[in-house]
Amino acid sequence: MQLKVAFWLALLVVMGPLLLGVGGLISPLTVHAFEKNWQVLWQAPAIWQSIGLTLWIGFASTLLSLWGCFAILRHYAHTPRWQQMERRLSPLLAFPHVAMAMGLVLLLSPSGWLYRIFAHLGFQTGNFWSPVQDQFGLGLIGVLFLKETPFLLLMSAALLPQLNTTKQLQTAQQLGYPITQAWWKLLFPAWLPQMRLPIYAVLGYNLSVVDLALIIGPTRPAPFAVRIWEWLSVPNLNYPNLAIIGAWILLCLILLVFLFWWGTESLFLIHCRQWRFNGADSHHKQTSPITSWLWLWLTPLMIAPLLSIWSFSLRWPYPNWFPKTWTLRFWQQQTDNLFELLQQSLWLALASTLIALICTVLILEYRHRYQWGLPLWIVALPLVIPPLSLMLGVQTYLYQMGSPHYALWVLWGHVFFVFPYVYLTLNGPWQSYDKKWDQAAMGLGKTPWRTFWQVRYPQLLSAIWLSAGVGISVSLAQYLPTQMLGAGRITTLTTQAVALASGQDRRITAIYALLQGILPLVFFIITLFFSQRKRLYDS
Repeated sequence: MQLKVAFWLALLVVMGPLLLGVGGLISPLTVHAFEKNWQVLWQAPAIWQSIGLTLWIGFASTLLSLWGCFAILRHYAHTPRWQQMERRLSPLLAFPHVAMAMGLVLLLSPSGWLYRIFAHLGFQTGNFWSPVQDQFGLGLIGVLFLKETPFLLLMSAALLPQLNTTKQLQTAQQLGYPITQAWWKLLFPAWLPQMRLPIYAVLGYNLSVVDLALIIGPTRPAPFAVRIWEWLSVPNLNYPNLAIIGAWILLCLILLVFLFWWGTESLFLIHCRQWRFNGADSHHKQTSPITSWLWLWLTPLMIAPLLSIWSFSLRWPYPNWFPKTWTLRFWQQQTDNLFELLQQSLWLALASTLIALICTVLILEYRHRYQWGLPLWIVALPLVIPPLSLMLGVQTYLYQMGSPHYALWVLWGHVFFVFPYVYLTLNGPWQSYDKKWDQAAMGLGKTPWRTFWQVRYPQLLSAIWLSAGVGISVSLAQYLPTQMLGAGRITTLTTQAVALASGQDRRITAIYALLQGILPLVFFIITLFFSQRKRLYDS
């Protein structure tokens, strides 16, 4: 009985913001604003261009990430190197995308490091094209590719045992199919439907991203989600209403995109049946995704040194490769502010991860004991629903309540977005746990709770440490929940870094981006150390 009550309380904690967000979006205030300002929104300048740009960026980045993921799988998943590469996916996910975007701005902007190299080689860089804030959003697409490909790879790694790739590839080779064709004709049609939920999560995020678009995305016009964010920031009584309508349209747009993707995927799988069974192609080409994998790893390795150099530079004239003079002045100027932001960021990350971990363990333990748990699509809702629409609904609801507890609401928002990652990290180890250990312990007279603490918990502790590292990194990267639910009163390293990216001194921007990038990696290394130490102790 106690576990049942704890299960429903945990469910209320992790899904409460979803209920508040939906309630805020359909409240009388938002319905009245929708009816009054519907026509006003469609008369906004370049609104159709913004929607078209959003669709282009969302589809292009998702398809590119999907291609990169499957190319890496096709090349490495059946080799001994795959397990080693699989362990390296979590550090890639831990590197914050905001720090990555700011590093790429310093690398690829017209006065960035790459252009300085070209200038030293004798090129006239004045007319060179830059992907930073270009009108087609190519820089934003590149950052989203680097961010989402490791996530898709991690989700694919959990599916490979279900697809039985080794056995199927051996069978295909015996029938005369090369490895590349076996992946395309045999495994890809089985892999793609199983990846539908992770693809929806990636597609929904790419269509509604705000923080990355503010840093490296196009501005004339900006993507639709950024336009909504701008309407929220404009001191005009009509613009908040436009933001509410825009949030509804963004939500409906993403649902339509999901429907379109599902229909296109179904038609593709139907029409490729004949191609799958037409025999081996003697003119196949073996392709290597080495470029994709190198970019995924080299980008964080390039960005961290670049941010460090900028943070210590005093005078760096173009086109010099390195600064002429160095200084600690900017670090000293920001010390007090950095200490306060670190405190704020750390307590939010640690508290939200701890709450998400407790709720996840309770939900998984309930499923383990009663053979009933949350469907995966419910767990993935925070990843699929556009954060801007959801947080705007929560913000509207809190405005109606008049609640001043901003820190509490920000913490709850962080828990909502941390929970899916913690759950997905722990779900596999919990399912693979051998129940015979529990049966043996209870046969010796142990109660269910003593069985959990003395038998199951020690065996799953490594996975719990790993999920804690993932949760902390996710919390430290949250921008919209902190900014919207905190009403500007709660600031973290991420919110400050995004704010500084819009035109502050590059050296100060580099300081915040560097710390925002290093902090999650530090916590991930700590949790990984304790996880590996537990495994070594057990062995």
